[in-house]
Amino acid sequence: MNRPNLNEKKPKGSRPNRYKDRKAARRTDAPKKRGEALAKVWRTGKFVFSGVFALVLVGVLSVGLVLGYHFLVSSEYFMVRKVVLTGLNRVSRTQVLASTGLDKPANILALNLSEMAEELQAAPWIDRVTLTRKLPDTILVDVKERRPQALISLGAMYYLDESGRAFKKVDPNEKPELPIVTGFTKADLLERFDFTQRDLKEVFALLEVLAERNDLFRLENISEINFDVARGLTLFTREQNIQVKVGFSDYRAKIKRLGRVMAHLKINGQSDGLAYFNLECSPRVVVRHAVSG
Repeated sequence: MNRPNLNEKKPKGSRPNRYKDRKAARRTDAPKKRGEALAKVWRTGKFVFSGVFALVLVGVLSVGLVLGYHFLVSSEYFMVRKVVLTGLNRVSRTQVLASTGLDKPANILALNLSEMAEELQAAPWIDRVTLTRKLPDTILVDVKERRPQALISLGAMYYLDESGRAFKKVDPNEKPELPIVTGFTKADLLERFDFTQRDLKEVFALLEVLAERNDLFRLENISEINFDVARGLTLFTREQNIQVKVGFSDYRAKIKRLGRVMAHLKINGQSDGLAYFNLECSPRVVVRHAVSG
């Protein structure tokens, strides 16, 4: 058996040269890595450039908008030249213009219509208001005023609107021909508002029925309606100062029955000197004449 000769030298070309292989591999990979690095730099630069460009563009647009807005709000073309007011009865045109600032030169685009509406609605007679721009130079103001249904005695006299709110104190120079609601206090409206609103609905229900009459018990001839939590409503007429105990509910039927009784008394010559009716004990009507002294 032949043994290998350990002293035998191998040919030089048969030994692998790892150093040369690594060097050759680095020469091959270098262009690829340089390309990747350049691509990464390009992407980063592109991102940064896009961000800077966007910021510059936003800045330019912002400056343009500010300058454009300043030009518009200072332009004579958009100055208010006409104010159209609708719905005014108790509130004067002068008061509306002063409250909104429209009595002075103003640019229509610079006006804050919401703030102007709030300022107007603070006036006691104004319930709701709508302001509208009509370019280039007109403001439309539509006002809905409160409609007083009666007066209410709360130590002083106040107007009472259809929602049951006492919205304005009656001035000494005002002489409104409205029925006066009595039987309530300021504490009722401030501290027991929900219960008071329920009771005032009874008053308004009776007022609605009286508004349909054209006889002695028509609404214009009612001087007072008193509310009592136990007995209900009592009305008083201006002419002849007649007291009518109405009570609670069924107002239309009760007042209709009162009209029939009144007509019967007239036919029979018994309508003079009437002082009192009681409608609480339906279907009976209690009638009293004034006691002659």
